[in-house]
Amino acid sequence: MIKVDEIFFDDANAANRKININEMNFTTWYDFLTAFMQKIINAPGKKAYLVKLINNIEKHKAENKNLPFRIEDIKKEGFIIKVAGLYGYISFYHMPWKYNNIDSWRAIFPVIIGKVFFCKVHHIKKDPISVVIDGEIPQFKKPELIDDEIYKGIIINKTNYNVFIDFGYHFKWNYGSIVGSLHISGFDNPQSFDSLKTGQLFEACFWGHNEKSGQLIIGTKPELKGWVTGEIEKLIGQTVQVKVLKTTDNDTKYYLVDGNHEAYFQVTKLIYPEYKAQIKKALPNLKNEEIIHCKVLSINKKKRLIQLKWDTVLEIEAAHSRKKKIPNKPKKKRNKNSILKERKNTIQNILDSDTIEKLKLLGNQI
Repeated sequence: MIKVDEIFFDDANAANRKININEMNFTTWYDFLTAFMQKIINAPGKKAYLVKLINNIEKHKAENKNLPFRIEDIKKEGFIIKVAGLYGYISFYHMPWKYNNIDSWRAIFPVIIGKVFFCKVHHIKKDPISVVIDGEIPQFKKPELIDDEIYKGIIINKTNYNVFIDFGYHFKWNYGSIVGSLHISGFDNPQSFDSLKTGQLFEACFWGHNEKSGQLIIGTKPELKGWVTGEIEKLIGQTVQVKVLKTTDNDTKYYLVDGNHEAYFQVTKLIYPEYKAQIKKALPNLKNEEIIHCKVLSINKKKRLIQLKWDTVLEIEAAHSRKKKIPNKPKKKRNKNSILKERKNTIQNILDSDTIEKLKLLGNQI
């Protein structure tokens, strides 16, 4: 591997031409590579060997042959490569696949260094010597990804709401680039998304391709597959089984469709023009883990909620007719004075007023 941090051009103005190699553009890099190869040619014992290599690569160019090349190092706008025994250069824009930004190439460089791909020779010059190649030739088969299989990729880009993962890494780049994106909503919490960084390895499950765009559909949580793939939307208009779950205090109820997806009821006159009152009374009477049958009205993908309409008459009538158990109230403890007072009032209630007055006079005389 060539590893150079700074170079000097060997001319009269060398002192003024000290350049950081990592900041060179294509033209500057081309000039440097040309001068570098020329020095090698002029070295003792090397000239005849290099002339042979140059003649060989010229022959391949004339015959339009595909040649293998190896990634050696990365520069500002491309890679240093080795092809047919000679060092050369390939621009990011002429690699075997494309990315939307240069930073994606920097993200995958640590895992493609030393990797071999194929190219054609785009340009070769003898004096001074330089080689530029073009990797934009067919060389990859289409991968056969398996549904629900977990694949490992490398994060090549991250935006405010998405991460882009290249699963070409999983196949050691033998199929080229295989990019999928994952939305922030596909994570357990925003913190998990925020912690991800470009260049990081990441595992995700393959759930198919988007019918319109052909892009990969990927995710991390199996219970979200229907929401990500759009399969959940096919439930609209269908009658589904709904499981009723109550909290420990039997106060709050949750409704689950197919055992996984949370649902809710909106009891309005528009939805239930004839049964609104019955539905309002029937819903609180539903028992824990009871199964009812409802029609799916709509899907809220953002909140991952399913709106239901309960229209199974027999189930509604059964729940409506149930007597809701009212817990017995504990008896209030009474003190002794209140009991005596109650007894006194009870005796007075059963005697007439004349008798009561006589008893009072008798009591005073005694």
